[in-house]
Amino acid sequence: MFVLSILKDNIRIHPKDLRKPRAEAITDEINKKYSNKVLHNVGLCIRLFDLLEVGDGVVFACQDGAYTSAVKFRMIVFRPFIGEIIDGKVANSSPEGIKVSLEFFDDIIVPPFLLPETSHFDKAEGHWVWNYEGNEMPIEKDEPIRIRVEREIFVDAGPVKEAKRDEASRPDDDEANRTAPYTLACSIRDFGLGLLSWWPDDEEDQEMGEEQEQ
Repeated sequence: MFVLSILKDNIRIHPKDLRKPRAEAITDEINKKYSNKVLHNVGLCIRLFDLLEVGDGVVFACQDGAYTSAVKFRMIVFRPFIGEIIDGKVANSSPEGIKVSLEFFDDIIVPPFLLPETSHFDKAEGHWVWNYEGNEMPIEKDEPIRIRVEREIFVDAGPVKEAKRDEASRPDDDEANRTAPYTLACSIRDFGLGLLSWWPDDEEDQEMGEEQEQ
């Protein structure tokens, strides 16, 4: 689910941070710049893992006294591999599929064609239902769910224009119209996938088996 990615950047340290040890100041600046940001074809950056190389600082005395160093570092990145199975929670449902949340990452979709074949969307209740051998099993919000990663989608949205920056921060902004820079398309079609409540707990099965043997 998490990988280490090697990145390079010129990191600028402000004069107010000169009191810090150099490595600490650079670490804080990298985390401020990259944490919770999606890098195209890299993934969602979580936090700095370590510093590999730090070049000599170049001071801009004629400006504000800040210095810049060329830094090579390793970043902890969220990027599940194709076929990886992960657990999350159902965030919401619509005719377009099921949204799943991992708390720190919400751009996960289970489209209708990756749901169990006998599933249908209940418009009245606002959720999907799996019809299994005549039993209707609703997929309700906040239920723990197990999914398999089938595809990753990166969208290079480019820099946010200043004119739209204020609009993006308005409370009435429609989150549904946001273009996610990184999305995971996942499946719950196979055995063991879907709501955790659908499948017996392995430990319970083992205990039942031991009791039967006795």
